Amino acid sequence: MGLYRPTWRDKKTGEIKTSRVWWYLYRRDGKKHRINLQVKDRRAAEMKLSPLLKAIERGDAGQHATRTTPLSKLVDDYEEELKRRGCTEHHAAKTKYRIERLVEGLSRLEEVTPDRIRAALARVSSEGDKRRGERRSGDLSAKTVNDFRTCLSGLFTWLVKEGRWDKNPVASVARVENHGPEVTRRALEPAEFERLMALDIPIERRTCYLLAATTGLRRSELGSLKWTQVDLERATATLAARDAKNRREAVLPLRPDVVEALKALTVESKAKIARKPSGKRLPRWEEIALARIEQGYVLPIVPLVRTFYKDLERAEIIEDASDYITDGGRLDFHGLRVTFATDLARADVSLAMAQKLMRHSDPRLTANVYTKLELHDAHAAVGRTSPEKLGSKLGAPSGTLNAPTGLTGPDQSNPPEADSSGEPPAGAELAADAPGRIRTCTLGFEAPGASERL
Repeated sequence: MGLYRPTWRDKKTGEIKTSRVWWYLYRRDGKKHRINLQVKDRRAAEMKLSPLLKAIERGDAGQHATRTTPLSKLVDDYEEELKRRGCTEHHAAKTKYRIERLVEGLSRLEEVTPDRIRAALARVSSEGDKRRGERRSGDLSAKTVNDFRTCLSGLFTWLVKEGRWDKNPVASVARVENHGPEVTRRALEPAEFERLMALDIPIERRTCYLLAATTGLRRSELGSLKWTQVDLERATATLAARDAKNRREAVLPLRPDVVEALKALTVESKAKIARKPSGKRLPRWEEIALARIEQGYVLPIVPLVRTFYKDLERAEIIEDASDYITDGGRLDFHGLRVTFATDLARADVSLAMAQKLMRHSDPRLTANVYTKLELHDAHAAVGRTSPEKLGSKLGAPSGTLNAPTGLTGPDQSNPPEADSSGEPPAGAELAADAPGRIRTCTLGFEAPGASERL
């Protein structure tokens, strides 16, 4: 235990090589720990080791080691930790990207202060998303900025939990106030969806749109669905927990027309495999589609987003495939999931059942974000009411204590006079504008205690 320079054998030459920098090896709680001192001179290593030995005695050697570790290395370690927890490659890579955007220009963890975090969030918000060499137009939404903040907070939370850092500076940075999406999604109207389904498009694409609009499956979830997860006899589709956004298995019911569409898709998929040419090179997308069929996926290929926009244009739902922002809101592939939630509300499905079918953790998300009822839905709801249900007749509203409501009333030209005590005579009615007169307008609903005079 002590200072040393690691050695290793070169795989190509077989030569024993020695590291240029010094390391320190120590044992604590029965475990060996080593720290890279990042210096080439032994005397410099001994000088740098002095505060480390004090930190080991205090029990905070982990924090000292974290201070001397490059920030980029800590971010890489956190990415590996996310993968170990079971996060997808996409989620781990996106989290790493967002953290790197916020810590640009910083080399040590101690340089990440609340003031610098606020400045970094403001910078990222104005610069937009730079992934894949692209830049999204306009500033990032409040929700996306908060997602950047959450990713950086997760890094510090992990370090604090493992005893490698003392506090989380992100906790001192308030979240950006979020008033909801700036451009809300809208649902497809029934006539629009019928035009989309009436297009002359491949059966797998039509089935994909039908599944999305009748089950609420997301685009990535549709691509992961296999035939072993579909039971056509029971009319159900089981979404595996690893493929679901909330990492929970879900059994989704299928409508009869969806079952028939899936049966037709199985016939078409088998025919494609039978027609597969041998020894002939096919286009890349056809090779992918045939490979997915052989692997047992329901959809040979999931339509690209731009393909969906072109289909909307052909169905005369949007004017231009490059502009999917309509007067009613944004209409993208996820809008099919919004369409499913809206159709559930129009079918008078209870909010509890709609939340379960949408697989939401909060019913407010189902009711306020995904359900898009329009004015014609309000007209239909009001049209289902009737005077009999209100319990009144025109011209004779009940529950008014025989009192004028300010709208209509008996002739009050000769109101009865009060006696010397100031009380009105028994059976007399107060004038509509008399002091202490309670004006009521019950619109046909019987008020409790209506038979008693106040």
